Amino acid sequence: MTSICEIIETIHLEAQSIDSIFRNKPRYLMSLYAKEGMKKMGLTFGLNLTSMNVRVPSSGVIYHPKGYETFVRAYIINSDGKRIELNINNKLPTEIRHYLTLCDGSLLSCGDEEIYDTCIDTNDDKPNEDICGCDPYDEDESCSVCVKNHLLEDIKRYGNSWINTNKKDRFEFSEDLEGVAVCIEYISNQTVNADDSAIAVDDKYSEMLEYYIKYRLLQGGQDTMQMAEYYNKKYKGLSYSLSSKDNPLSKNDIFKFFMS
Repeated sequence: MTSICEIIETIHLEAQSIDSIFRNKPRYLMSLYAKEGMKKMGLTFGLNLTSMNVRVPSSGVIYHPKGYETFVRAYIINSDGKRIELNINNKLPTEIRHYLTLCDGSLLSCGDEEIYDTCIDTNDDKPNEDICGCDPYDEDESCSVCVKNHLLEDIKRYGNSWINTNKKDRFEFSEDLEGVAVCIEYISNQTVNADDSAIAVDDKYSEMLEYYIKYRLLQGGQDTMQMAEYYNKKYKGLSYSLSSKDNPLSKNDIFKFFMS
């Protein structure tokens, strides 16, 4: 395995030569393009299941958090702690939704005592005891019927509500969700904040990643256009010979790891 720090260091040392085509190219760009290249190549280091709890502003727009990759689902939690789905990504394996998350977005383990926390906003001004006259977790049948009816009312209330997840950089919500607390679960890419030395790629991908970084460093320059195209062809040539199926960590592998 080769860390992207080592790949960047190789290019950075090459850039120190007075006649290097990469001279004066900043190191932070090399790091940025390395992580961009990993994403483009389908290398899935650092994928994680994450959630956020937000109140929809008057603009009806919430911008994607840093590291956002793929939408999983969005829902409202009513005062009984019941989930009312707004949108689900049906392209993902159903197993990915069979988990609970803590307030910081991390997965809830079996050893945790508290499932619900005050950081999860509900969407009813009245506590459930006032609505049904009982504890929602009571085993009393009449209370259970009341809780179910209350849930049906909430489902009807938000029946026409929606969240648009097809925008490149943001979520958009229907007007009736203004001020409503919504939970959004998504797949995040932890390479965004990870140190370069902590990110490793298989040796067979290191050369391809190096070509991609060099291509991006030279792309757009009048004097470097020809060399940029040279490195782009070298990168594409290797990408054809190294199928993404060879990636030891596919998204499904990540899902299975978290579900096990």
